Amino acid sequence: MMITNWKRALAIALLAVCIAACNNNNNNKADINANAHQQHADSSRVEVYTFPTQQGFGYSIIVDHKEFIRQDCIPVIQGNKPFPTEVLAAQTGKLVAQKIRNNELPTLTLQELNNLGITQQ
Repeated sequence: MMITNWKRALAIALLAVCIAACNNNNNNKADINANAHQQHADSSRVEVYTFPTQQGFGYSIIVDHKEFIRQDCIPVIQGNKPFPTEVLAAQTGKLVAQKIRNNELPTLTLQELNNLGITQQ
């Protein structure tokens, strides 16, 4: 009876050590992934280019030499309206690029567009 309890206690202790080791390993992986993401964000190059469309202008966001966003119409507002000027397309693209650099979602609000001088028409 004494040996059975001793084996049971040993098995529980080994199980606890294994769980602790696995948990610590997962925490290290999370730290490594967070550091890798931060290094990527710090080292990535974010560029904005404007381009003409049939009725106006749009912008592209390039991250690490790859097209990340191609926006040929004004986001947020209804319809598929292009930017009326290259300047407005560039300003909007710069705002989106800044959000990407700050590790934010590259979404825009109607208020942000209004602040840039873009209104629903």
